[in-house]
Amino acid sequence: MKRKITFLLAIVAANIAIAQTGKVFITNEGSFSGTGAVTVYDRATGTPTQNAYQAANSGFTLGSILQSVNVYNGKAYFVVNNGSKVEVADASTLVSTGTINGLSSPRYFVPASPTKAYVSDWVSNTVAVVNLANNTISSTIAVGNSPEHMVITNGKLYVANSGAFSIDNTVSVIDISLDVVIATITLDDAPTSLQVDMNGDVWVLCAGDPAFTGGTPTAGSLNKIDPSTDAVTLTMPFASTAKHPGDLVINATGTALFYLDQGYGGNVFVHDIATSVIDSSSAFISGAYYEIGLDPVTDEIFAADAKDFSQNGDVTRYDALTGASIATFGVGVIPGGFYFSGSPSIGTEELTNAMEVKTYPNPATDYVMVEVEARGAKTVQLFDMNGAVVNTTTINSNTLKMDVSGLAKGTYVLSITTEFNQYNQQIIIR
Repeated sequence: MKRKITFLLAIVAANIAIAQTGKVFITNEGSFSGTGAVTVYDRATGTPTQNAYQAANSGFTLGSILQSVNVYNGKAYFVVNNGSKVEVADASTLVSTGTINGLSSPRYFVPASPTKAYVSDWVSNTVAVVNLANNTISSTIAVGNSPEHMVITNGKLYVANSGAFSIDNTVSVIDISLDVVIATITLDDAPTSLQVDMNGDVWVLCAGDPAFTGGTPTAGSLNKIDPSTDAVTLTMPFASTAKHPGDLVINATGTALFYLDQGYGGNVFVHDIATSVIDSSSAFISGAYYEIGLDPVTDEIFAADAKDFSQNGDVTRYDALTGASIATFGVGVIPGGFYFSGSPSIGTEELTNAMEVKTYPNPATDYVMVEVEARGAKTVQLFDMNGAVVNTTTINSNTLKMDVSGLAKGTYVLSITTEFNQYNQQIIIR
């Protein structure tokens, strides 16, 4: 009993509120022979700050091809693809705090817990397991060809194996408690990006084979996976083999998906998760956008225009409900990644109530519905009374249906972590 009480006290003590920045991080890849750069966009003033990382580190540059960025536990993780590393910095100041080396061609960083994260590594066809305590790679997991985006839900990491310039058509499923592949899901050619919706289902966008190396092009598709069984419950093919969609994002409520009809240069289309047919008749936003991101704080789409890939690009903000243009601002060379900070700056007193959580039913038998009134990505974890994690899901939406049907009866602790807050609640399963 003493161990159980100690665990409960420790996890409740983690309810700490930290002042939020209200910033958006934008990664600019830079030219292949140049260096990537970070633009920081201030929501409150509507102004961008260019070369923010370089300015915070006495002119030190990140390196070639800044692929993506993620923020977790007060630290920013900048994934430098051609530099074969992840640079770690304080999320508030951007001052460097370390480097994760030993990677070949890293693409994306996904945190799993305060001590562990995963990095997809394009060339080595692996996912690196990172020890966040000392920024080292503790192991690697072999997956399919050229792993790209990843998401965590239901205690599993889903990895899109894109095939890059060869071909692949699979999603690797990794048990994050064991760090082993437990399933391989076959879809259409070139799975590239994934999202988790309000129901906890995993959506995967397949680009199709553009036949860069010869052969016959294939069409892309949008797919839905049930994470409780890893069965593909819906496949919606695109009609054309001439375009290859990419860059799947989801709105704050987890009900609408947005994507480019042509990866690295397309129009923005929208798909309601309640429908089972793709509507490609008209674009939601017309353009030739290199990448898109969705700000869950303002419910706005950030669309990046890389222009001619040599001059500085720009980003246009659009209303995610209407598609109306809001404003455009300048960024660096080849803008390609976004991270949206939890919420605009607010006072400490107001912040203590910034995350409102509703869970039901409690006690539960088959599932627990979790409704979180908080901005940005949320990591939802369920702990048993010995402190072991029995379920982990990361969502960008505000609603999650967590499957608990396979768990033993008893008392558990539900923990919800955002970029700056943590909430804990006792859950009874019977």
